[in-house]
Amino acid sequence: MVTVRDVPEGQAMSGWEVYDFAPDDFTYERQMGKNTTAVPLTVYCPQCSDTTAYDRRVNAVVPKWTINHSDYVFNVGYQEEDGKKFAVCLNCGHDLRDEVKGKAAPKKSTRKITRKSQERTLAATPELIEDVKFEDGYFTMTVDEFKRIAKKGHQVSHSITPAAEFGGTLYVISLSKFITFWKELEINGTRKVGIPRIYFQEA
Repeated sequence: MVTVRDVPEGQAMSGWEVYDFAPDDFTYERQMGKNTTAVPLTVYCPQCSDTTAYDRRVNAVVPKWTINHSDYVFNVGYQEEDGKKFAVCLNCGHDLRDEVKGKAAPKKSTRKITRKSQERTLAATPELIEDVKFEDGYFTMTVDEFKRIAKKGHQVSHSITPAAEFGGTLYVISLSKFITFWKELEINGTRKVGIPRIYFQEA
């Protein structure tokens, strides 16, 4: 005699025991001072995810200091182009190879951005980051210094490009990337802002 037993949605069964099913963990929690933030463990859609907020102090859209698991959209799949696979959001169709500037970023029709974009960055007036350090793959600075440069970038009439002088070499980054790809770090008990070295280019 065969006994058939229905398992409620959202639960699983081991033997005859029904238990709550734990979905895959796509994030882990990291302590950020007195708060915690959700750090993604897999690819997510930067266009759909609610990871930015408007900061009136610098008059710009910046990444949130703390992010909840529910702020991320992980509905990402893969498509193929010229024999190579790339990630695309199954919710909004955003191509994850394209850069997102806040939530108002238009979808790009071409990926050939390198030459003109680099020339504009190099042509802008360098704004040296004070007391910058290179730590764990990041150019780091104080929170106040980050806010100063971000605010100045939206106040001056001419374009500026944040610049880090390190080891006798000047590295520059576009202002849009500067205010988009920063992370809050805690190094030796000190709260800092860090931006990955990969977003900088040699001047």
